[in-house]
Amino acid sequence: MTDPRIAPPSARQLLNQAVELHSRGDLAQAKALYQQLLEQQPQHPDALHLLGVIATQNQEHQLAVDLIGRAIALRPDQPAYHYNLAIALQGLDQLEAAVASYDRALALQPDYADAWHYRGTVLQKLRRWADCVASLDRFISYSPSNANAHFCKGDALRELGQLEAAVHSYKRALAIKPDYSQALVNLGVAYRGLRQFDAALASFERALQINPDFVEAHCNRGLALQDLRQSDAALKCFDKALEINPDFAEGYVNRGVTLMARKQLSDAIADFDRAIAIEPELAAAYENKAFTLLIGGQFANGWHAMEWRWKRNEARSRGLSTSKPLFKPNTTKKRLLVWAEQGVGDEIMFGSLLPEARRLCTKLLVKVDARLIPLFARSFENMEFFHRTAHVSEDAYDEHIPMGSLCQYLRPNEQSFKNASKVQLVADQARSSAIRETLGVRSGQKLCGISWRSKAEKSGADRSVSLASLAAALSLPHHRLVNLQYGDTKDEITQVGRQLGIDVLSCEDVDNFKDIDGLASLIQACDVVVSVSNVTVHLAGALGKDVRVLVPHMSNWRWMLDRSDSPWYASVRLYRQAAFDDWTGVFGQVRADLLG
Repeated sequence: MTDPRIAPPSARQLLNQAVELHSRGDLAQAKALYQQLLEQQPQHPDALHLLGVIATQNQEHQLAVDLIGRAIALRPDQPAYHYNLAIALQGLDQLEAAVASYDRALALQPDYADAWHYRGTVLQKLRRWADCVASLDRFISYSPSNANAHFCKGDALRELGQLEAAVHSYKRALAIKPDYSQALVNLGVAYRGLRQFDAALASFERALQINPDFVEAHCNRGLALQDLRQSDAALKCFDKALEINPDFAEGYVNRGVTLMARKQLSDAIADFDRAIAIEPELAAAYENKAFTLLIGGQFANGWHAMEWRWKRNEARSRGLSTSKPLFKPNTTKKRLLVWAEQGVGDEIMFGSLLPEARRLCTKLLVKVDARLIPLFARSFENMEFFHRTAHVSEDAYDEHIPMGSLCQYLRPNEQSFKNASKVQLVADQARSSAIRETLGVRSGQKLCGISWRSKAEKSGADRSVSLASLAAALSLPHHRLVNLQYGDTKDEITQVGRQLGIDVLSCEDVDNFKDIDGLASLIQACDVVVSVSNVTVHLAGALGKDVRVLVPHMSNWRWMLDRSDSPWYASVRLYRQAAFDDWTGVFGQVRADLLG
């Protein structure tokens, strides 16, 4: 029985006792005292707020939002209230609302360091990388010795493609916390992106010295070894990772990719299937399986698996936002919107499907890169073209489909390629004739258009050659070399002229990057085209020109496996490396064939 002579504790005393218990981690007793305080004063904002904090700690996030929201309604000028509301909203995965709450806290207290920190982590989840970096920079200005902040900043910079800056951030994290094994792994990933493979390998090995059973480090070490063309050692790394964790689906994907590079296609597919059995929604496994199937000519199954490309986090193209249904062939023809995806080369390659797609609908609307519209409009009849980022009213079409997805209906087997038109694109012939005259071709001379670089993010370096080596190989009697390479090539061309005495002609009236219709006319003016695998090849092939393609030892899926022809373009001839990074034999064979 309570002694009536003892006065009950005041609200301030209850709050102080509860806060003390709360700070010691006694959540149950603290919660009881906050509730007792609210029985006395139902609108006590601090009690509501701190009871909400306990709810968050107990993973009762919706209750936390309700309680802290009531506190904010009573005292909206308290930055801590908004900060803790943001944490509760994060628990509910309401990330945009969490950022807004952090912003309100920071508006009230601009030097609220923790708010800057956790705001940055939420922005990271939202993939707002630049905003994430800015937020973490503010936190770091208050707390420069926080290793996790430097690490998270490194991740965001890596996603922005700022790899040198990412390396710097990871190194700052490691200077603070030398045994930060995850930072070592991510540092190695950044080094791989910079193609500093030895540095990447050293970083992964340091991570494994700290934690010998770090599965992610073993897998990434394997990827670095694969970059260095040490596939046997790479496979041992993947095997070790899978020995430690047999259910690591990504390990099977990595091993499968290495096996694919070794042209062991059936073994690669088996590994991708193992990954899928473990993680049925792992898009990377399906997509790499698709590449392997397509390389091997299994088109129907390959196109089906390729539809998983939309579920990859790093997909280069995002789906169309529309309420209209996805196209499927049926007896009732409707108005169809076909929209471009991926790069210009793919748009040209998949553009070969448009005439057949036109026969499947009453009206065909096509969204492509704006640079392709003049060329496509000249080449394809009864179609309406739009810039790929343009808004097309839903009233204008009944169904839609990404351009590459047409393949599953129109290219299910090799015969379907043979039945298609062999030349798809038509250059501006008058412009082409004028270009040939401008280049000063004399009787008996041939124009050999050349392109030597690919800007593809992941595989471009492996596909590219030096202008000097290509020009030397193609310095043939009665042949004049013509620059078809996009980008700034003046210094390279000048250097080749000065060092090798080989002139490479350029058409000043054509910007090979911005003016693709002009590039098509320039290609049409050439007698033969020799190029690495890039946009130039697709454009020349679609124009029906004589095209000699320089292909790495293991090419991408478009050029398939160990064949010299292409089902996509009848006029293309492929020259493949006999071994990784060995272009000497390729150059020799192209030279011999052109002389012959």
